[in-house]
Amino acid sequence: MAALKLFIILAILMLILWRGKPLYLAAITGTILIGLFFWLPLADWLKLVLAGAVANDTINILATFFAIMLLEKYLDNHGFLQKMLTGLQEGFRSRKIVLGTLPALIGFIPSAGGALFSAPMVEQATKGLNMKPEEKTLINFYFRHVFEMYLPIYPALIVVTQLTGLPFKQIFWAVLPMGIVNVLLGLPYLKAVPKAKTTPELTFAKRKNALKNLLLGTGPIITVLLLILIFNMPIWLSVSIVLIPMLIYTKDYRPQILMPLIKGAVQWKTLLMVFTLMIFKEMLMNSGAMASLPKLLGHSPIPFFLAMAVFAYFVNMLTGMNLATMAICLPVAIVAGSGSISLAMTTLIIVTSFAGGILTPMHLCLPITAQYFKADMSTLIRKLVPPSIALAISAVCYYILLAHFGL
Repeated sequence: MAALKLFIILAILMLILWRGKPLYLAAITGTILIGLFFWLPLADWLKLVLAGAVANDTINILATFFAIMLLEKYLDNHGFLQKMLTGLQEGFRSRKIVLGTLPALIGFIPSAGGALFSAPMVEQATKGLNMKPEEKTLINFYFRHVFEMYLPIYPALIVVTQLTGLPFKQIFWAVLPMGIVNVLLGLPYLKAVPKAKTTPELTFAKRKNALKNLLLGTGPIITVLLLILIFNMPIWLSVSIVLIPMLIYTKDYRPQILMPLIKGAVQWKTLLMVFTLMIFKEMLMNSGAMASLPKLLGHSPIPFFLAMAVFAYFVNMLTGMNLATMAICLPVAIVAGSGSISLAMTTLIIVTSFAGGILTPMHLCLPITAQYFKADMSTLIRKLVPPSIALAISAVCYYILLAHFGL
C-alpha cells in the first residue's frame, strides 16, 4: 500500500512537470502529499521541512548555485564566451570541427535556451553550404549538450553530488567515458557537412592569436574544474577562488558594479527550485514514505539496476528535465540501497537520464532549435533514436563493468 501511495505521488509530480509547470511547484506538491498520504502529524511534518531547509547539504548547494550564477554572468559581461568562439573560428580549418565545437562551447557556460544562442552561429558557419534544416538542427542540438553529463557547473550534476554524497571528482571520472561515447555517437551528424573547396591559410600569428583567445575564454571554467579534480574542493569554493581575483582585477567588486552584477546574475526561481527540492528530499528520505520500497524491489523479477535505467530514461523523456529526473530517481535508488548508493548506480542513472533527454521534445532546446531552422520534428526524433538507444545500452553495459570492479 505504501509503495502504491509513493507511485501515485511520483506520477502526480511527473504530470505537473509534463504540463510545463515549474519544478519548485512539483517539489512543494510532493512535500505536502507525503504528509497527507502517510498521515504525518503536523508537528513531525514541520520538523522535516525545517530540517531540510537548514541542512548543511541545502546551504552548500544554494552557495554553489549562487557562485556559479555570478561566474556565468561575469564571464558573459566580460566577453569570455566571445573569446572562445573567436579562437575557435580563427584556429581551425575543418568545418566539421568548427560546427561541432561551436554549440559545445556555448554549452561550456550553461544557460536556459542556450541552443537558441548557438543556432545563429551554426547558421552563419553553414552559410552557402547545401545542408538541410534537419542536419543543422541535429548538429546544434546534439553538440550543445555534450558537457552536460560531467561538468560541475550544470545544475543536475550539482544536485547529484549533494543527494548521493559522492565527491564530484569520483563522479567526473566515472561518467567521462560515457561522455566520450556520447560524442562519438554524434559524429555521424557531422558527415552532412561538405568539405570546403578551399581552406584558409593559417599563419603562425593567426594560430597564436586563436590559441590565446581559446585559453582566455575557457580558462576560468577549466581552472574551476582542475581545482575540484586535483584538490577535491567543494564546487562553490573552487568557483569563488576563480571569481574573486577576477572581480578584484577588473574592479567589479565596487558596490556600484557588484550589486547590478548580482541582481542580473541571481535567478531566484532556480534557487527556490533547489531549496524546495532539498526539502522534498528530506521528506522523502526520512518520513518513512519509502520504507517498504527495498522489500518490494527485492521481489521484482527485473534486476534492480535495469529497472532504474529504464525508470531514469523514461522520467527524463516525459519531463525533459535532467534535474527533475535526478531528484526523482536518486532517492529511490538510495533507499533501495539501504541509505547509500554506489558510484556505478549513480553513473547509470546520470547517463540513462541523459539518453532519454536526447529523444524528447519536452527538452525545450530541441523544439526551439527546430523552429529556428524550420526543421521537421518527426525527422529529427527519428534520427535521434539511434544515439539515444545506443547510449542507454552502453550505460547498462558500463554499469555491469563498474559493478564487477566493486565501484
